[in-house]
Amino acid sequence: MEPHKFSFKRICSGRRLQAFASIIAALNAVSDGMHIGWSSPIIPRLLSPSSPIPVTREDVPWLENSYMVGVLVAVIPLAYLSDQIGRKMTILVACVIQLSAWVLFIFATTPTALIIARLLAGIGGQVNYITTPVYVTEISDKGIRGRLGSIVFIMGPIGILTVYALGAYTATINTYIFGAALVVIILLIFPMMPESPYYLLLKDKKEEARTQLMRLRSVENVDEEIDDMIIVACGVDMSIKRFISIFTAKGNLKALIITMVLNASNNFSGFIVLMMNMETIFSELTANISASTFGVLIAVVVIISSLIGASLLDCLGRRMLLILSCFLTSAFLMFIAIYLTAKGNGWDLTHFSWVPIVAIVGHGVTQKGGIGLIPILLSAEIFPRNLTAMGCAFGSMLYSVSGIASLLIYQYANAYIGVNAPFYIFGAYMLFAGTFCVFMVPETKKKSLHETQELCNQKVGEQDSRVQHC
Repeated sequence: MEPHKFSFKRICSGRRLQAFASIIAALNAVSDGMHIGWSSPIIPRLLSPSSPIPVTREDVPWLENSYMVGVLVAVIPLAYLSDQIGRKMTILVACVIQLSAWVLFIFATTPTALIIARLLAGIGGQVNYITTPVYVTEISDKGIRGRLGSIVFIMGPIGILTVYALGAYTATINTYIFGAALVVIILLIFPMMPESPYYLLLKDKKEEARTQLMRLRSVENVDEEIDDMIIVACGVDMSIKRFISIFTAKGNLKALIITMVLNASNNFSGFIVLMMNMETIFSELTANISASTFGVLIAVVVIISSLIGASLLDCLGRRMLLILSCFLTSAFLMFIAIYLTAKGNGWDLTHFSWVPIVAIVGHGVTQKGGIGLIPILLSAEIFPRNLTAMGCAFGSMLYSVSGIASLLIYQYANAYIGVNAPFYIFGAYMLFAGTFCVFMVPETKKKSLHETQELCNQKVGEQDSRVQHC
């Protein structure tokens, strides 16, 4: 055998390279998940008399919402950078911002410094909702695209588990050091990963795109796939007409509506509220298990649910998982709301103390197994390649706005109406989201990116309903 066949590029190629590049890119989502879950274990420590930083209860809404403000601020810049400097370089820029957030946490001595760190964390974390899903989708072949695309949404819950565990059982500084070290690992390894062939074609770098695709597919002849990519990537004008077409072309407008509704549903499912306030909310529900222990338990449940959902994406399909997830999540939110209502009315719930535990665990299973896993992946599939970053940006904008709105709904409804009110609101919204999925969302499993865009020009009833077995 020729010596060159043992080169790094030939060993680290094909589906192994696709998986490895996807995992390294998605490690930033672990850091982001740590920021999402940060407030649950850390804020109670900051409010304690022994806290080295003088944080008051008036600072808490700022500490929670500043993260989501950062996510919102980053939407347009990251979408722009994705198309200008590339998916790969944009991910690296976001990692530098994430690292700066962790460093600021380490040296913070005032609430203002913490708020700025949270803002930076949101800016750097937004890449996981815009650029990383696009990158993973564009480097993956269609047989494993669903599973690889879900990696970023599995890494997020791993980050939440990490911060819950470190925050509950170690010094706060250890959490910050771990987060910083994780981002440094990405910055050291990810520069060696390939750029998206689609992006290279958009920049008229056909030969470089061919080289990267050969490496990603581990085959010499990629002419057929390159030709298909050229049709998808270069078929639309890259000028201002591109922006207008997202609102005027039937398929693009449908893709935009689906993206915005599903991304809003991710937060109006109550997930961000529960993850940021797990210890506080669980203390309201029951005293049978310590809040910190239950937080770790629910994070494990969310990770397992994400893994199960990811394994079903290319088998059961995106649409069916979304429908089941929305309706079941709505049911569990209503169970939580009804339990809190009964408790608030003074009912004796001694024999029903298991209900909130089952409801929150059930919510974690159904939310992260579907609506918390699929929206960004689906967004990266249903838009034309030269509109993907922009479409995901609109979706992320709704994700950010809905995240801020859901936190404000929780904070104000809890203060002025009752702790049960937000869960009735979230439950009703998820009922709407499930109905929306039934009538509007196409099935994209095992379809090429060209085929998925054609689906958006059809009614759901017109699409091929044949079952594709695993």
